[in-house]
Amino acid sequence: MPADAVRQPAEILLHKLYKEQECCAYAKTSIWTEKKKEARLVLGSDDGIKVWVNGAVVHAKNAARGLKCDEDTATVTLKKGWNVLLIKITQGGGDWAFCCGLRAADGSPIEGLKFDTEGRR
Repeated sequence: MPADAVRQPAEILLHKLYKEQECCAYAKTSIWTEKKKEARLVLGSDDGIKVWVNGAVVHAKNAARGLKCDEDTATVTLKKGWNVLLIKITQGGGDWAFCCGLRAADGSPIEGLKFDTEGRR
């Protein structure tokens, strides 16, 4: 990601990367945990968003809206080992962005997670 496309560690400005309108983009990462655990995804999008964890849809919101981080949440179960997170962001017009964070079910930080953004998993 170019530096000007990341406003906060979890906020990605897609309009800095792509100038298209009426389209979508996908972001993928893998998350490793040493044991099975419940977690809370905290999300925001400009415009719509759909999220899969390990191939199962865990959140979907068809919307025309501006970005507000932590506007949406989804409870997920992370299995022991690697978990695939896939996010689809739709674009209608104007700015285009998303944010995503992962917290414990009670909202506290989760220690010991590893992330693979290189697509090796």
